[in-house]
Amino acid sequence: MPLRSLPSREDGPACETAGYVAPKGASLDLDVVANGAIADVGLRNAGKVAVCVYSHVATHELQHDWLTIQYNDGAKYHHFARVLHFDDARDKAAVVSTLLRPGEVIWHRFDLANWAARQSNGAEPLMSNKLAWPALAVYDTTRESRAWRGRVEKRFTLKLR
Repeated sequence: MPLRSLPSREDGPACETAGYVAPKGASLDLDVVANGAIADVGLRNAGKVAVCVYSHVATHELQHDWLTIQYNDGAKYHHFARVLHFDDARDKAAVVSTLLRPGEVIWHRFDLANWAARQSNGAEPLMSNKLAWPALAVYDTTRESRAWRGRVEKRFTLKLR
């Protein structure tokens, strides 16, 4: 699957507004392409109407307050899933929203080993035992009220090297 990104819309007006309600027929889906510890995650408009979504948080690096990846590595986390969050300490930040037209996808790349090693994620390395682990990507904006509100999940296989 070729990766494509939407042009940056940080320089234009954000689509988010107080009390935003997604139009009837709005539907989102997640696409995940995992290659070792690198995960490309795409938020795709699977509906027939344009919808305002949160893309990411612009800070000294790309962060994502609404995305998590959960996995069970068969070791320390064999009784429950380890959850990686893609937000961290920041002094200044701007939430970036964008209007996704039908069929459009916003792709973001995450180095899971880098994020796992951060204090905010327990500062523990990913297992790299060449086995495949079931994983779950979750985009959750159920606590938001200025863009699309909901939760989408995508199951995929995380094969670390």
